[in-house]
Order: sequence, then structure tokens, then C-alpha cells
Amino acid sequence: MGAGKLREELYLLINNADEEYLKAIHTLLVRALGNVEEEKTDFWDVLSKKEKEDIKSAIVELDDGKGIPHEKVMTDLRSKYGKV
Repeated sequence: MGAGKLREELYLLINNADEEYLKAIHTLLVRALGNVEEEKTDFWDVLSKKEKEDIKSAIVELDDGKGIPHEKVMTDLRSKYGKV
């Protein structure tokens, strides 16, 4: 896809985005491309209420021992797919 088509698609996505997504897109671009002015936006601040609730819920589940340790997941993946 050419640069012109990419710009057109990005324009449509941004033009139709709500405020939460605009903040997320802004943060992503600032972090990816660098910032001319000092950016002080915390990523947490651009998450939606639902995203924050889901993250908090996941943390509680992990604290309750309901998660799978990273090493176990990696061991299982390596045994199934080889080096990952």
C-alpha cells in the first residue's frame, strides 16, 4: 500500500475516532516517533474505563494464583513449536 493510501486510511480512522482513541493514538505516535515537546501523558490516562477495569480484574486474578507463570507458558510453547 502506498503512502497516499496509508495517509487516507489514517485520516479516516483518526477523523472518526472518539476522544479516548484519539488520546491513545496520540500517545502511540509520540512514543513511536519521539516528541518535540516533553510528553507527560501516562498511558494509563488514555485507557478507557473498561480497559482499566479489565486490567485491575486481571491483576486480582493473578494475585489469587489464577494465572499461568511465564516460564510455564514458554516451556509449553517451546515443547509444542520449538524455539520461540
